Amino acid sequence: MKTKQFFFAALAIAMLATSCKENSFNPQVKVPDPEGTITVKVRNADNGKTIVEYMFYITKSNNFTGYYSGYEFVDYGAVRGLGNVVSIPKSGWADQVAVIPGHGYVMRHLSNGYYKYIRLYVVEEIVGANTNGGIIGAVVKYQYPFEPTK
Repeated sequence: MKTKQFFFAALAIAMLATSCKENSFNPQVKVPDPEGTITVKVRNADNGKTIVEYMFYITKSNNFTGYYSGYEFVDYGAVRGLGNVVSIPKSGWADQVAVIPGHGYVMRHLSNGYYKYIRLYVVEEIVGANTNGGIIGAVVKYQYPFEPTK
């Protein structure tokens, strides 16, 4: 009888530990960059306009925008890295969003009737030496395609 009780107690503890681990995601705990992460220096439209894979660029006002119409973004908020962007937001989609260091983003576009997703993370601003400290772009990490875990 004690063996059965021990088995069920151990099973209950294992299930509780697994469910707590799944629900304990914390965007402020840095996790490694996911496989396939690409890091690029993206210059804004006033300073060379780097277009990343014909998907997005940074405007003169330092906002992310899509290269083609129909691309949308959500600011995921302050996170510790690209690996902390793990799900697709249900609301907040916009044509442009401010580029903010330390923030994660999800970008989407419609392709053949289905959304395809890209996740982004702004590592830091790029400041121009000849611009009196003006922002000329950002160092961005991204992954495409992004298939969320949540």
